[in-house]
Amino acid sequence: MHDALVTASEPRPADAIFILAGRPERKAYGLTLWRAGYAPTLILSVGRFEWRGIQALGLSSDGGLRALVDQTPPERRHFFLIVEGSRARAEWIPRGRFGTRTEARAFSRLAADRGWRDILAITTAAHTRRTGQCMRRASRGRLQIATVPVPEALSGIQRNRWWTDPKARRFVIREWIKLAVYQLLP
Repeated sequence: MHDALVTASEPRPADAIFILAGRPERKAYGLTLWRAGYAPTLILSVGRFEWRGIQALGLSSDGGLRALVDQTPPERRHFFLIVEGSRARAEWIPRGRFGTRTEARAFSRLAADRGWRDILAITTAAHTRRTGQCMRRASRGRLQIATVPVPEALSGIQRNRWWTDPKARRFVIREWIKLAVYQLLP
């Protein structure tokens, strides 16, 4: 069940690295790839309470994220933190009913505005299939998207133990349900 959800790509040079909101290891791994020079631009999708962990990433600036958090009610909090070199800029994105789809749509608009064509999308292995589908649909095929999973050694969802770990089991089962629901969306 786990492996059928995985459509993974190896990291490669790209225009931007997009890290989906959610599990904290995604941000740490994406940041490692950015610092290694895989792309000049890093975009972190920051969910409702994730802003609290941004300072721990060691970025030179939060790009105004804290100020946006302070002026945004918790139920409306979702942001992109766009990092280029030592510059960072936070921007609010509207929250939608379907999180990954909302992120993909907002990111596709940003990519179109910036002229990006080649993207690394960083997520959990069992989330790569749905991420890729959402990103391709949202960009209408205009982006080359490599869905890059967090390496097994860093992931909280272990391929060889997912069935025995209650949290991982819920993640995989929910991912199958979400994948089915997303298939029905336009």
